[in-house]
Amino acid sequence: MGHIPMTKGNTSMKKWTFWMIMCLVSLANGACFFAASLSSMRAGVSGVEHQAALLFIPLLWIVAVIVIALLNACTLIQGRRIRRESVITLRSVFDLSGLSDKAHADRVLFFGASAVLMLFAYSLFASKLLSSAYALTGGLLLLFLYAWRQAARC
Repeated sequence: MGHIPMTKGNTSMKKWTFWMIMCLVSLANGACFFAASLSSMRAGVSGVEHQAALLFIPLLWIVAVIVIALLNACTLIQGRRIRRESVITLRSVFDLSGLSDKAHADRVLFFGASAVLMLFAYSLFASKLLSSAYALTGGLLLLFLYAWRQAARC
C-alpha cells in the first residue's frame, strides 16, 4: 500500500493522541453494537418463529468486548513501530494523488470494502438510528485503523 504522508495541520494528531481517539471510536462502535442488539433483543424479530435464538446475543457482547480489547492492544503494540514525533491525519487516507497504481487500487479496494461493511452493519438491526450510528462509527474506526497501519509502515 502507498505511503500516507504525515502532515501538520488542524486535523493532524500526535500518535498517542490519535491512538486514544481511535480507542474511543472503537468503544463507541461497541456501545452502538450493544445498544442496537439490545434493542433488537427486546423487540424480537418479526416473522421469526424461534425468538429464543435472540438469547444468544449476550454471547456476541462477550465476543465484542474481547475483539475490542484485542484490537486496541494490537494497535498499541503496532504503535511502538511509529516514530514518537510522527503526526497522523485521517485526511491523508483520502489523498489519492502521488500513489502508485497498486497503492491507488489498494486504497480504492479499501474504500469499497469499507462501504460494503458499513451497508451490512446498517442492515443488521431494526432501529435505523442505532444501525446508522453503528455503521458510521465502524466506518470511522476502519479509517483510523487504515491510517494507523500506514503510519506504522513508514
